[in-house]
Amino acid sequence: MDTTADTEKGITELQKENQQLTEQVRRLVAAENELYRIQSKLDLKLRLYRQLYEVSKQFNATFDLDEVLQIVIQFVLYELNFERCLVLLPTLEGKAFQVQALDGYYTDGEQEALSKFQLSATEPTLLPLITKAERIICPANSDQQALRELGHRFHMDEYAILSLGGKGEEPIGLLIAGNSAEMAGNQERVEAEGEAIISLANLANQATTIMKNLRFYQASKRFVPEEFLEFFQKGSIVDIALGDHLSKEMTIMFTDIRSFASISEKMTYQQVFDFVNSYYEQVSPIIRTFKGFIVKYMGDGIMAVFPNRADDALQAAITKQRCVAEYNEHRLKKGDPPIQIGVGLHTGHMMVGVVGEVDRMQGDAISDHVNLASRLEGLTKFYDASIVISSATHQRLLDPSNYKIRYLDKVCVKGKEEVIQLYEVFDGDPPELQMLKLETQADLAKAQELYYEKKFVDAQVELFKVLGRNPTDKVAWHFLVQAAQCLKGGVPETWSGETVMITK
Repeated sequence: MDTTADTEKGITELQKENQQLTEQVRRLVAAENELYRIQSKLDLKLRLYRQLYEVSKQFNATFDLDEVLQIVIQFVLYELNFERCLVLLPTLEGKAFQVQALDGYYTDGEQEALSKFQLSATEPTLLPLITKAERIICPANSDQQALRELGHRFHMDEYAILSLGGKGEEPIGLLIAGNSAEMAGNQERVEAEGEAIISLANLANQATTIMKNLRFYQASKRFVPEEFLEFFQKGSIVDIALGDHLSKEMTIMFTDIRSFASISEKMTYQQVFDFVNSYYEQVSPIIRTFKGFIVKYMGDGIMAVFPNRADDALQAAITKQRCVAEYNEHRLKKGDPPIQIGVGLHTGHMMVGVVGEVDRMQGDAISDHVNLASRLEGLTKFYDASIVISSATHQRLLDPSNYKIRYLDKVCVKGKEEVIQLYEVFDGDPPELQMLKLETQADLAKAQELYYEKKFVDAQVELFKVLGRNPTDKVAWHFLVQAAQCLKGGVPETWSGETVMITK
């Protein structure tokens, strides 16, 4: 028997089998590695989707744009592992994008430069992104010189730019994430089809949605003020319903521009709107500063309520008068005539609520007290007073001596039988006029007392003293004329001295 040949044959077969087994093991290892790779990829996707879900919950918990941008940047840096991140928003003119938020490994000099950085909306390299909402990807080995130069402007050697905005829409912002060459080896690399870029796109979509919602929310606040929602303890404009109301004692303010018709008749329609809006821009924030809210604008007038203290309303009225004085300096420099405003304040129980119909609602204040406050504003012209308050408001002041106040008159306004005691607050008058009113206040008060006691001749003596110091005092002139008429025609025994208004 040829045992040697059989042995060799056996060894060959064993070697062949061993090679087959080795190949099978190699394939199994390769398959296991592929499965591990796929599993790792799926785990990464799952982790990123879970994190994006958590981000969506953070987005829904805030109404603050700066917080939203910080959530975006933190996700880019700490979950996607890019080194640097920028969010650019349009400038007011809309002609460029400027840095609104940034974070990452920047030097102080780089941060300072980026704080002033702007990217033109007509930048050629941005065209695909702006017109088609496509991503702009510039990996480290990009051969597109224009993209590389663009990256150097915001200090990134590899980066991705994504539009915050839908397809066919103008971007409401730009999201930029990437790395510098020095740190790229330790960070997530910028690859067109990488999981990080896909997650970045998902993040941009979420951010776009929440930013659009915030824009709508901010716009809605201009029509339904936040103070109005707080007043009704509503969390959002969508919670406001027709018929919602609250009744309590409040101070209501009416403000009006004097001689508006004669001022506006010299203007074009556009100039009228520009003028009124410019004026509102000056005085409206004052109402919010003193814890009031604007119920509505009425042409050149404002109706506002102050739910807490009468002092809030009065301090707002005084501040508005001072603000208008400064505004007039600006108008005079432009060659425009100065304006005057009258403010009427009254305190009483009133109802603030939502009126209208299902498809068109607005806030309003309803009460006889509202109508009276409007009448008081009208009386500022009659008495040439900048601020007129009712006795109800005067009584609710914490300390009337903190203000420059003088008694005006007792009046029966048109449409009312009740006699109202009126006061003038002149803290907002020019300093020289304040001084004259303070110097003559005692004489005017004595004249008014004598007038109501039917001592008309004695009242006139005191009134001439007032007019000798302040010839333009319309209140003194009013009482002087009234005293003369009473002397001439006499007064009935039941006469109590109130001024009856026959016009509004």
